[in-house]
Amino acid sequence: MEGMASKSEKAELEQLIEGDEQKRLVYRACLEDTYRNESQADAAFHRHWAQMREMGYADNVAPAFRRQVAIRSMVQVGAAALVIFCLGWLLWLTVYRDGMKEITTEYGQRKRVELPDGSVVWLNGGSKLMYGVTFNVEDRKVTFHGEGYFEIKKDPSRPFVIDAGDATVKVLGTIFNLRAYKEEERVETSLIEGQVELTVTSSSSAPILLTPGKKLSVFKDERNLPELPDKLQEIALENREVAVLTEIRTADGETEVNDVLWKENKLVFDGDNLDLIASKLQKWYSVEVSVADTALRKLKFSGIFEDMSLDAVLQALTRTGTLQYRISDDTVLFLPNEAN
Repeated sequence: MEGMASKSEKAELEQLIEGDEQKRLVYRACLEDTYRNESQADAAFHRHWAQMREMGYADNVAPAFRRQVAIRSMVQVGAAALVIFCLGWLLWLTVYRDGMKEITTEYGQRKRVELPDGSVVWLNGGSKLMYGVTFNVEDRKVTFHGEGYFEIKKDPSRPFVIDAGDATVKVLGTIFNLRAYKEEERVETSLIEGQVELTVTSSSSAPILLTPGKKLSVFKDERNLPELPDKLQEIALENREVAVLTEIRTADGETEVNDVLWKENKLVFDGDNLDLIASKLQKWYSVEVSVADTALRKLKFSGIFEDMSLDAVLQALTRTGTLQYRISDDTVLFLPNEAN
């Protein structure tokens, strides 16, 4: 308000109020109440916008509105308090719009997040975590899409509940990995420590209790159930869904289980079919990946790739001699190997 903001601070303010009339009204009101009369406020308002335009931040934004307020003077302390209130209100509008806090990761990005209750979540590429303003006040409920490694603080009075769309995971205090991308054929929960209770959204079956060292994979269609020679139990659900219980696995030379190596920047294929591999590659390298032939989708591959380029991983997959690939316009297409 006093013209002391830096270029970056002005840019941040412009981003907050650009295209949002409600925020611009708050900003305008702050200026009007900070200056002694409306003419001063009007001049200051347009001066701020002119400075933003000169820096290239507001070329497409015009202050095409006016609002009449009573002219009144304000002591300096009161003006400062009003400015703080206005900035706080702008922050509230930005962060808590619709009462939700949203944290996302782009494809190829991984992020560590600490929640208000002290729990820690690692988000893999293409993930989204949302929770309301009452989180850790009335409850500990979150909505989740993607892949995350969860370290949940214990609080018996308020269980931590994750709505993952096709499944709901309820925990008290535990460490686990959850992979729940809407576009994939399965939801996978790998339990490292503690205990979790998983409920399949579309099924009336009783919740499934998971113990440490176990992995529960819920397949949305039993027709897509791959061969799992190491399965411990298969649970038939409703609507063609099926849950399969297996042991979590650790590769030779690794201290972490395979399902959580992604947070160490290691891309893992653990007997995955080509469909799942295509999805993992897309989220890891931020490229479109598709499989041209239905028969190829059932091919399985295993391997751990650390700090390797997309081309290096694709070359490793083709060494089996069963498939080839083409890259065009940031799109990878898997094809049958015509030499076979």
